[in-house]
Amino acid sequence: MSDLRIEPIDGQQHQDRHDIREALTKIDAVGKIRYQHQGHRDEPLLWVADAVVWAAGAGGDWARRITTRLIDAT
Repeated sequence: MSDLRIEPIDGQQHQDRHDIREALTKIDAVGKIRYQHQGHRDEPLLWVADAVVWAAGAGGDWARRITTRLIDAT
């Protein structure tokens, strides 16, 4: 079983649950992946995502530094 942590956005949790359930159903992963909303102060790995997004959005040297370490997983 895998775990997924999602940072909540006010008023968005219901839609998140619906979208995640729909996506898991499409890939036959219902019951194989657990997910929950968890605040960024409670989940250190969310700090990493925030830092990466900040660096990419900052542009300039910060964007260059982070881009060389990212891979395209699509």
